[in-house]
Amino acid sequence: MDSLRRSWPIILLILLILFSGCKVRDLGLIEKSRKGTTQKKFSLGKVIYGPDNRYEVTEYPERKFREFARSTAGQISRGLLKKRGGSFYLRAKKLSENGICERERFSDQPSPANCSGFLIGEDLLVTAGHCMQSEEDCRDYHWVFGFKKNSNDQVTTEFPFENVYSCQKVILAEYDPLEKRDYALVKLDRPVLKRKPLAFRKSGKIYDQSGLIVIGHPSGLPTKIADNARVRENGDPFFFSANLDTFQGNSGSPVFNKKTGLVEGILVRGDTDYVTEDSCMVIKHCDNDGCRGEDVTRITLLKDIDEIRNFRLKRNKKMLKGRYRVEARELSIELPSKGNFEYAFLLEADVPIKFMKLSVKVFHPMIPELEIYLVHPSGQEVLLNEYPERSRNLVWKKTFIEKGGSYGLLGPFLGLNAKGVWTLKIVDTVLLDKGSLEGISFSINDKVY
Repeated sequence: MDSLRRSWPIILLILLILFSGCKVRDLGLIEKSRKGTTQKKFSLGKVIYGPDNRYEVTEYPERKFREFARSTAGQISRGLLKKRGGSFYLRAKKLSENGICERERFSDQPSPANCSGFLIGEDLLVTAGHCMQSEEDCRDYHWVFGFKKNSNDQVTTEFPFENVYSCQKVILAEYDPLEKRDYALVKLDRPVLKRKPLAFRKSGKIYDQSGLIVIGHPSGLPTKIADNARVRENGDPFFFSANLDTFQGNSGSPVFNKKTGLVEGILVRGDTDYVTEDSCMVIKHCDNDGCRGEDVTRITLLKDIDEIRNFRLKRNKKMLKGRYRVEARELSIELPSKGNFEYAFLLEADVPIKFMKLSVKVFHPMIPELEIYLVHPSGQEVLLNEYPERSRNLVWKKTFIEKGGSYGLLGPFLGLNAKGVWTLKIVDTVLLDKGSLEGISFSINDKVY
């Protein structure tokens, strides 16, 4: 009995590993850099079945899936992305610096992505549930589109604003290692530009032995497309298994039906990625019918996706729109007592901005508690309001005019393209008091029609 008591921690650890079968971020070996940002060393997760079927996006032969790759994103720590001017710059370790043998494919490429995700709405992203387990997962990471090897054979490490997004909130999330439920739906901080939401299965399930393709960030690498896979086990109501060539970092990747092009599910877990050999790690290889297989959460589990997406589409049909000018008077839209409020409007003119005029009217019992921003479609924003500490105004009404040489608050927007969804963002920093957005008008290039 005493020996059993001494052994119970080891038994518990073995049971946890057997039941999870999952490569959650906490199971990896985490290395802290000198600056405090986290960079993973890969240990548990997925595997190569048969030949290595991973392609660079630009090298994949089917154009349809190269286009689908544009709608996938990598979850990258904010600490690895430095904002300078109108761009974000990535600084990350190479895969070989995380303990992988230099002879392995892609070992000379950076590997910063923690998970993968994909668009199913203009500002809705799906990923694995174990990638979004806390508020910190929402707050501490960016979702980056276009992290790939380009046609010049160079890995992209500089990203414009329109490629980098934040998690505003987690709409749905479930991670249950015992029942193998693993999915999340994330609302991004703004609509994603120039990338189409992916189509997905709405009902039923994929046929046995169907061909599959997965797109994501294996081992945190730039986007890869992997094909030549098939459904191996299809009996569980929550997930199916396949011989997909995936790794840690692929969690959250869309898994496509090769024939239909529909997303069938979300890559969530699998076999061990690497094994140690000669003081470094090499890829674990299995026969196409060998090892445990890779598990894919059925996309049909997210039953609320269509309802949420359709609601947003209806909302956007009512969005304020104009070519050069928009105006809404007597809005009286209530602001939250604490938190973010966003009022979006669409400019359709595909022209560079030479002149701007913005008028805003806001009511609030405590105006100094508010932060009011104008956000360009690229994500670049400016703070519009600064107040004396003892201000007691109940109405904030102000007009901003900007043109070349005026050097006002809206100056950073001059020269940018006007087309896209702009946002007036109001942040209430204190609980209790409520206010309202009363009106807004906005025009560019001195156009009034």
